[in-house]
Amino acid sequence: MYIDALISSMVIFSLILCFTTVPEILVRRQDLDYMAKSLVRVVETYGCIDGRFYAALSELEGETGMKAEVRWDGNFTYRSGAYRIQLRERFSLELSYVHEVRVITPLFAEGPAIRMEMVRKVSGVGCYFWKD
Repeated sequence: MYIDALISSMVIFSLILCFTTVPEILVRRQDLDYMAKSLVRVVETYGCIDGRFYAALSELEGETGMKAEVRWDGNFTYRSGAYRIQLRERFSLELSYVHEVRVITPLFAEGPAIRMEMVRKVSGVGCYFWKD
C-alpha cells in the first residue's frame, strides 16, 4: 500500500517536472529562431555586417536574454570597416546557444543542471548592389 503511494507520487512529481521545464526549452528555441531570422534579414537589407547588425544583435539579446554565439559562412569582402555581401550572393548565419535546465533548485546550494546546446542555421541572399 505504501509502495503504491510512493510510486504514484514519484510519477506525479516527474510529470509536473516535465511540464514545467519543456515550455521553457521551447520558448528558448523559438527565441533563437527569431534572432537568426531577424539578423539574416538585417544583413540582406543592408548588404553588410556593420554597426547596424551589431545594434540589432544587442537589441535582440536584450529582448530575449540570450547571448548566442554567431558564425558566418559566405563570400564576404571587407571594405571600409564592414564585411559586405554583393547582390544575389548567398550566405548563412549559424547561431548557437547553450541552455541550462535546472532539474531541482534547492535553497542551500545550486542544483544539478542539464546543458542543452541549440543551433540554428539560416541562409540568406544579398539584396544590395555594391559599386566598387
